[in-house]
Amino acid sequence: MERLPEELIAMVAGYLPKKGLAPYATLSTRWQRVIERRTFSKLHVKSTNEDMEILRLLLNSHRLTYLNELYFTVVVSFNEASIKQRNQQEAQFSAAFTEALRHLFLVLSQDVYPATSGSKSKMLLQISGVKSVLDTWDQPSKYLAQHIGLVGVESLPTVGCISRLGLCDSDRKVALRAGIELSTRLPNVRSIDLETVEQDLARITKNAVSLRENRRNLAEALAKTRLITRLIQGQFSLKTDDIEATDLLFKPRFAFPNCHANPAAPSYDPLGVAIRTLSQNLTSLNLCGTFDAALFWPSETEPGDTIATTSSISALWPHLKHMTVKLGICTPDGGWHFKAKPGAMTRRGSWPPPLNIPCEETMQPLFASWSKALSQMPVLQSATIWFHVEMMMPTPGFDPPEQRAVDKWIVGFQAPGVIPDPTIYSFPRRRVTMSELQSPRLIFERTNSWRPMKATMMDLYEMAKQKFPSKTMVEFDVNISNRVIRR
Repeated sequence: MERLPEELIAMVAGYLPKKGLAPYATLSTRWQRVIERRTFSKLHVKSTNEDMEILRLLLNSHRLTYLNELYFTVVVSFNEASIKQRNQQEAQFSAAFTEALRHLFLVLSQDVYPATSGSKSKMLLQISGVKSVLDTWDQPSKYLAQHIGLVGVESLPTVGCISRLGLCDSDRKVALRAGIELSTRLPNVRSIDLETVEQDLARITKNAVSLRENRRNLAEALAKTRLITRLIQGQFSLKTDDIEATDLLFKPRFAFPNCHANPAAPSYDPLGVAIRTLSQNLTSLNLCGTFDAALFWPSETEPGDTIATTSSISALWPHLKHMTVKLGICTPDGGWHFKAKPGAMTRRGSWPPPLNIPCEETMQPLFASWSKALSQMPVLQSATIWFHVEMMMPTPGFDPPEQRAVDKWIVGFQAPGVIPDPTIYSFPRRRVTMSELQSPRLIFERTNSWRPMKATMMDLYEMAKQKFPSKTMVEFDVNISNRVIRR
């Protein structure tokens, strides 16, 4: 048995059921390594004393090298109803959240990977939110409105085995800045994925102030921690709370609110500026939220002390290969990317007219900045801006002949040989010839023939010519029926 190659043993073990693998680990040393590599490659752990003690006993330094994915849920012994004073809820949850992470980091801070940048660590730490043992089926309506944060992050142990950090919640909200602050204790992190999604439309509109504060705190954390100097040639993904067109599709009497309208807002978007600066050292950027032209290019309204103007890095993205930005129809300053068609009437007056006409005063600067940024990305493979927009879908033979639906409004650029992402683009690949696939492409899906201004289009074509001088860019226009028109 000892003579069998370990690769062959791994192939055989791959056919074994996941349950009951332990006896096979006793066959030989090689079998033990194979079984442990499979058993400890992915773990789901809660912050309870029982789970943490089991993790401490099982996860020795040898098995830690096998761990690829660790999903961690913070479980507390109290909930909002058990905290009488509402102003103490956030502090108590934040303290428990920090303490749970401290216990986890103590287990993971074994001297397997050096706590210095450059280690070959590969583990994902996915923080899956905060739960309570007292939660009931109707608890979501009682969750605290404030965001849970970290208390004294500098007291957490340094962990060198984590290269990918994920933070995702769905009920109790963890502040996005907590993910950035936590990365300061992870010297080998190369990928950060932050997601906070609110599914309840009423809670978004009610907690609009908290939403804006969460954005501002994230921008401050990005500037303060200087993540740009640590996430070199890394990946960054961010998804924030925002109102989707789909949220209002079945609420016909509800006018689309703008939660970002704030008279005291600055003349620029601090979060967009901070992420733009961060992206100049990344290889991949994936965003979903409320942004404007400041995300792509500096504006004259940015003060001289912003992170963008004080950074020694110019407007250049030397490593960025993929950039996908999904925007809400609102802008950070309370404006709109889309508006209703002038004079649009709705059936029986019960439905507000859909917001599906691009606002030139916001969309043209957005794509002008986008085109400038693309020209400064020498290794760019794909760049996409898209929205969820309420559209009138044709329904031939039915009454009425059109139905309201939400679909994707997309503008994208692809380098030669790049396959469009099927999770975003909908037109079939078979409609693209091999010659077109080997050419740079500019794609407009469901934009109803809308285009950036002439100067911006010329910049996009010049960008493609500079990157691929022997190729001619192909322009696709895909209508609401997925019909492809080449221009």
